[in-house]
Amino acid sequence: MKNKKINLTQLLNKRELYHILIEYVNAADILYKNTTSDKISAPFIYLIRHSIEIGLKSTILYLCEKSDSNSMCTEEKLHGHKLSRLYNCFNQHWQTIAKKYDLKNQGETLKDITNNTDKYYKELKELIDFFDEYDEESTLFRYGNKKPIEIEQKYSFLESEYSGTVALIDVDKFIEKYKNSMLVFKYLEDALTDFFEYINDVDFQKEL
Repeated sequence: MKNKKINLTQLLNKRELYHILIEYVNAADILYKNTTSDKISAPFIYLIRHSIEIGLKSTILYLCEKSDSNSMCTEEKLHGHKLSRLYNCFNQHWQTIAKKYDLKNQGETLKDITNNTDKYYKELKELIDFFDEYDEESTLFRYGNKKPIEIEQKYSFLESEYSGTVALIDVDKFIEKYKNSMLVFKYLEDALTDFFEYINDVDFQKEL
């Protein structure tokens, strides 16, 4: 760590989840590039899971302002760690906005972003399915497992060794899928911010 001091005042005053998300993504990337997986496997996978959770919550709060569908956006309903529930909420708002504003017909840029979002959705969903199956409550990679668990090699980043008796995560495939998944949140917030700024400018011009 080059800078030996952390600005606690700044950290405690950060209100937006998106900035916290970026720090988790950076932390995962640094661990991936600078150490061996056997030394940091539990915290590394936990960082991946938790940043997906933060990304979903951050984007839900942003999207619910635009979708006019606030039933799933209360702070109370965003509590908890079940990724599948958060994903369903996130998807509900995204589909509502895409349909409401006909985003695929709003120019090539938004069309490309919509298509890319759909593409990376699949990778995000695969990671969510993986964590929902093996760590639904977000405890396994924090506190360890208290009971035996059978692992199936049904995810694209899992492979087996010794005739299937040991399940392995291919870290390169895992991190690639994770990075693509994070693009979903970046694409949406960046693109929609520009889009709604444009909409507001047009509405303002009409009022003049």
